[in-house]
Amino acid sequence: ALREKEAALQSLSHQRMAEDQAIEAQERARAVIKRLVNVEEASESAYTCLSCLGILKKPTICVPCGHTFCSGCVGRSRACQECDLEVRHCFHSETLDHLAGKFTYRKQVLNELLHEIEGA
Repeated sequence: ALREKEAALQSLSHQRMAEDQAIEAQERARAVIKRLVNVEEASESAYTCLSCLGILKKPTICVPCGHTFCSGCVGRSRACQECDLEVRHCFHSETLDHLAGKFTYRKQVLNELLHEIEGA
């Protein structure tokens, strides 16, 4: 009977150790995901329209100043909304459009993952 109790106690001890290790791994994962979320949030301004302050939709770059707006936010005036320089030309940036889309997706996935881990 004593050996059975010792074996059960040892089994519980191993179980507890495994649970503690799982909790530590979860905490490390949570910390890494939070750092990734912070990195994404820090880069958000690169994908933000200077007019509506949302994530760029069909990014349009003004020449010569280089300020970027959503295509729907670019004003009809000949002056840049941000710096007041005369806008000679505007063009759509496919690359920035692609990057802004990827940014939105990464941020969404990281937030879902963080929510999932914090709920566990």
